[in-house]
Order: sequence, then C-alpha cells, then structure tokens
Amino acid sequence: MKVRVYTASEVESELEVAKREYLQAAVGISSEKLAIPKLLDWYLLDFAKDFESLLDWICLQSVVVTVLYSARE
Repeated sequence: MKVRVYTASEVESELEVAKREYLQAAVGISSEKLAIPKLLDWYLLDFAKDFESLLDWICLQSVVVTVLYSARE
C-alpha cells in the first residue's frame, strides 16, 4: 500500500491527481458493461443528481474513461 503525503501549498492539485488515479484504477469498461466502484454508488448524490449524471461526472474526470465511454455511443 502506498501512503501519500500532501503539502499545504499543493493539496488541491495533489487531491485532484489522486482522484483521477483512483477513477482510472477503479472504473471498468467493456463493450457491454461499465463497472463503477461501490463507493461511488453509495455516495452517488454527493457527486451527481442521478446515475446518468454520475457517468457524465466520471467522464469529466478522466481522459481515458471519456474516450472509452464516448466510443460506446
């Protein structure tokens, strides 16, 4: 397990990087399914108003996810 140390002067950008890395590692996409972490499901309303909005939010967070999500349409 990797422990991160955040600095006061850079905490926002460091947390942004951590969020993107988490989503890239935890979101799964195949030709038929999109798998999201249970954590995002549990706290869906903290990120979006409904599941469709959550998918949009996830796509906005990651270039890799956005490209794969857009390719399914």
